[in-house]
Amino acid sequence: MELWTLFLRTILIYIIVFLTMRIMGKREIGKLSVFDLVISIMIAEIAVFVLEDTGKPMLEGLLPMATLVLIQLLIAYISLKSERLRRIIDGRPSPLIENGKLNREEMKRQRYNLDDLLLQLRENKVLNVADVEFAILEPSGKLTVTERRPEPRGPRKKRNSAMKACPCR
Repeated sequence: MELWTLFLRTILIYIIVFLTMRIMGKREIGKLSVFDLVISIMIAEIAVFVLEDTGKPMLEGLLPMATLVLIQLLIAYISLKSERLRRIIDGRPSPLIENGKLNREEMKRQRYNLDDLLLQLRENKVLNVADVEFAILEPSGKLTVTERRPEPRGPRKKRNSAMKACPCR
C-alpha cells in the first residue's frame, strides 16, 4: 500500500512541479536569473521532502510551493514596472570588450577569465578580439557580440554598364 501511495504522490508532485514551472514563465534553463534559479531549486527541494516522507500531508509541501510561486510572480510583475528592482534582481549587462579592447577591470569584477571570453567569442564565430566592436556579458551569462564593420578601402569604382547587364553577377 505504501508503494502505491508513493507512486501516486510522485505523479501528483511531478504534475504540480511541472505546472509551477510553466506558471513561472517560459525561460530557457540557461537564461534563468539567479532569483528564478533559487526559486526553482527550492521548489524541487520541497517536492523531495513531500515524496520522502509519505506520512506528511501533501498540504505541507503544496503550501510552500504555492507561496514560492506567488513570490516569484509578484516580483516578476513588480520588476516589469520597476527598472530599479529589475536591475537589483537580474543585474546589469557588463561590457567586456569595447572598440576591440578588453575591459579587464569589468572582467575581473565579473570573475570572467580570458579563456571563457575566447570560448564564447568562438561560439559567436569570432576568432580575433580586435574584430569585436562590443562584447557584452548579459545578466543571463550569454555573451552578445557586435563585430566591427570593415572600413571601405579607397574610393568606390564605377561599374561598367556592360557588367551590370551580365546575368552571372
